[in-house]
Amino acid sequence: MAGFGDAVSAMDDAIEHALGDGCATYQAQDAAAAPTRGIEVMVDHALAMAGAGGRFLGSVVGITWRKRDLASVEKGGVWRHGRKRYIVDEVVVDDGDWITAACMEAK
Repeated sequence: MAGFGDAVSAMDDAIEHALGDGCATYQAQDAAAAPTRGIEVMVDHALAMAGAGGRFLGSVVGITWRKRDLASVEKGGVWRHGRKRYIVDEVVVDDGDWITAACMEAK
């Protein structure tokens, strides 16, 4: 009999399959560090965030991935997805399984 952890993992696999936007590469600010390739991501071009001043929409792009694939990112790190580059501003959600970073698209 499968346990609860197996059920959660299967659900996460289904979410990733249904909502995923393909693989991306993450490069930390330290150029000497090897890039992390092949990370399945979800890219949200209409990220809405709530803060002390209320909810706002901006030119912020959310990139979400599974924590098991990449444990963390740093401000200034760069995601490459297709032909686009996204610069990490901050991690806005980390629930232990999924991480979402607010990023700005590099022009």
